[in-house]
Amino acid sequence: MDMPTDTRVRSVSRLVASPGKQEELRTLLERAGAAIRTMPGCISWHLMVNTRHAAEFVVVAEWVSEEAYRARIGTPEWIETTGQLPDVTTGEIHHDLFRLIA
Repeated sequence: MDMPTDTRVRSVSRLVASPGKQEELRTLLERAGAAIRTMPGCISWHLMVNTRHAAEFVVVAEWVSEEAYRARIGTPEWIETTGQLPDVTTGEIHHDLFRLIA
């Protein structure tokens, strides 16, 4: 089976706010998203909240390539955001990268 030559990737991150920290996490993610949307290679960035569990957030971003996705690591915005996550999240933060196949 031939694989598509499309280099775009989608990153999916799942985060759960610590009790009473939903608004802080939302604000932190919205601020990060505003910066990420302007980064080279970012096609789109979306923040979602679970309709049944208001403390659960998912971030889905589309990037022109895996290299563009990885290039955001180490930027001041990335360092600032990831440094604050332990104060407002609970449990493991899940990050996955997907490539469109159909």
